[in-house]
Amino acid sequence: MAAFEFRLQFQDPEKAKASVSQKSKVVEEYEMKESFFQPKDAGWKFNEQNMRLRQFKDGRIQLIYRKNAWQGQIKEEIIQLRADLRSLAQGEESLQDWGFVPIISYQKIGQRFELASGSGFVWEEIEHLGSSVEIEGENEEEAKKILEDGFSGIEYKLISKTVPEMVMEKINGN
Repeated sequence: MAAFEFRLQFQDPEKAKASVSQKSKVVEEYEMKESFFQPKDAGWKFNEQNMRLRQFKDGRIQLIYRKNAWQGQIKEEIIQLRADLRSLAQGEESLQDWGFVPIISYQKIGQRFELASGSGFVWEEIEHLGSSVEIEGENEEEAKKILEDGFSGIEYKLISKTVPEMVMEKINGN
């Protein structure tokens, strides 16, 4: 479990991906649908805590709860609970029984890259948003080192919002 996370967006995603591809190699590819839920009677802020069902293209289903703290544009994961489920219906029924309602869903296609140092990052194509990169580290220094090793000389913007927040803004025209 990574404790610190950055998310980057690029002025020129194709140029950025070509550059980082020269410094790293793809070690995993995935495709998933993320569906976020929140308690019916309490408005959670996605950047502080969230509950989701993650449905992988290969059929795996996960229920994930996260609680986060933010230090500027760096997200620190405080709690992450993850459970593998037998079916999507099992997850949806459980969340409904617990008083959760669906908020937003979107598709993600990702590639996990590994740098020569052995550390890595994830390049994602996210429905409604396009390209972005997620950098995770066990501590802030490790995450910053990955940022420096993989993205020096590339124009990027640090994002201080969660993906579901950005997708909701895009869908709602904000």
